[in-house]
Amino acid sequence: MHLAVDITDIGHGTVIMSLVGELDMFTQPVVEATLIGLHARKVTRVVVAAAGLTFSDLGGMLTLRRADEELRGRGGSLTLAAPARQVLRINGLLAAEGLRVCGSVSEALGVRHARRPHRTHRA
Repeated sequence: MHLAVDITDIGHGTVIMSLVGELDMFTQPVVEATLIGLHARKVTRVVVAAAGLTFSDLGGMLTLRRADEELRGRGGSLTLAAPARQVLRINGLLAAEGLRVCGSVSEALGVRHARRPHRTHRA
């Protein structure tokens, strides 16, 4: 079981927490310790970049859910961004208590990309 955790500070109390690997009973303590550290830094908004998260058990999702509840109590939130189907399924087991899910990190951050005009090149 392996899980890499990377934190990118966006500013204004917001971070992106990238997870790559498997979130299970063996790697969950790493995520929990990271979240405790973010709490100590007064972070209020966490976007979990989950595209590289290949597996999560229910305990891992509950760890993220507890962090979301704590962040909401301080006016913040935790959002899953671009999770794999299996991770979505586990999140769905939490029913109404599941985490907010967005299709991408940009969407989770509320970043809108300007549309570039489509150009057709003809030879």
